[in-house]
Amino acid sequence: ASRFLLITTILFAFTRPAVAGPGLHLGLNLSNTTTKPIIAGVFSATEFMFGIFNESELSGIFKLQLELNYLNKTVAKYLSVPILFKVKFDAGVLKPFIVGGPDVALKISGAGAKTFDFAGDIGGGVEFEAIPGLGIVLEGRYSHGFTNISDLAGVEITTHGVHILGGVHL
Repeated sequence: ASRFLLITTILFAFTRPAVAGPGLHLGLNLSNTTTKPIIAGVFSATEFMFGIFNESELSGIFKLQLELNYLNKTVAKYLSVPILFKVKFDAGVLKPFIVGGPDVALKISGAGAKTFDFAGDIGGGVEFEAIPGLGIVLEGRYSHGFTNISDLAGVEITTHGVHILGGVHL
């Protein structure tokens, strides 16, 4: 009887669908800028970031995760909207994943920076299903800006950063 219960528990753990739906995350944004010409005195910061997300299943292990994040990109504060394609592997209670996709940001404060920034994000992490319907998420992500966000004539500023996130997936 105990072997049957153990085998049933293991099979159940590896065949349960991954948690999908909304969530909240917060963490650190280690932000840097690249300037041309090189400007002294700028341009790295470690600050808190936070946001909300929603994960939708596309097909099997393939997901789409939409986010709305508040973060400081060194020279200005932005609302960022990553559209991330996610591959999430169901390994029982632990669900490792990789993500990547575009990230469009709208400036909400800061002088000398343009209104929009466009970046590409790539990363990975793991989700732990604490109880049915509640996942604990740990993630690391790199974001590389492709847009010159400088409003200053003759100056080019691009952003890049590392996000270290933790959160809950409902």
